[in-house]
Amino acid sequence: MYSFHSEFILLLLLCNQYCAALKGRIVGGKVCTNEKHEFAVALADKTFIVKCGGSLLEARWVLTAAHCCNTMVRLRYAMAGISTNPVEEYISNSVTVTTIEACITHPDFQQDDLLNDIALIRLEKPIKETATISYVQLPTTKLDDDIHKWCTQAIVMGWGWLDYHTRKRPSRLQCVTLDVVSSKDCLHYYHSRRNPDTSSEPAYYT
Repeated sequence: MYSFHSEFILLLLLCNQYCAALKGRIVGGKVCTNEKHEFAVALADKTFIVKCGGSLLEARWVLTAAHCCNTMVRLRYAMAGISTNPVEEYISNSVTVTTIEACITHPDFQQDDLLNDIALIRLEKPIKETATISYVQLPTTKLDDDIHKWCTQAIVMGWGWLDYHTRKRPSRLQCVTLDVVSSKDCLHYYHSRRNPDTSSEPAYYT
């Protein structure tokens, strides 16, 4: 879920009301205006209500969170090309909509504490790159534990709540810039609940 353009971008894997195990949320943000976010995919139910977000890896694959595959969420559609357009424009020519064929979760995903909360979505029909759609650029080399030294900030994005109390959702993709912390600090913060293993790779949480 990493895109190396002019800055390091983390795509927010939207957390909805079924993620009670998480104590914190990112609420609000500003409308994304950067064309570099064209890999963002909105994952919606049968009524086109956006439930989660994802990164378009290639024509028929989307990276998302495993909790989005929960039967209570019931994802039906993937919408691409709406990084700078309202969700309501899914019927326009600039927006590509396809049916979700399958959601494959990490084999060690744990619903109660959201360990290994990652999944792949296979699309029924391919989504081609266009002027408003692009595949996410993955890193070609291993990410080191000191990534925070050369990449101090990350952009988190999604269609999550605009307000914690009203739980109002936006029609446009929202972005917020956050500081990137070291693996050591991440381990210290999450140790009591998750104790992630970063012996071979740095750990990142959304």
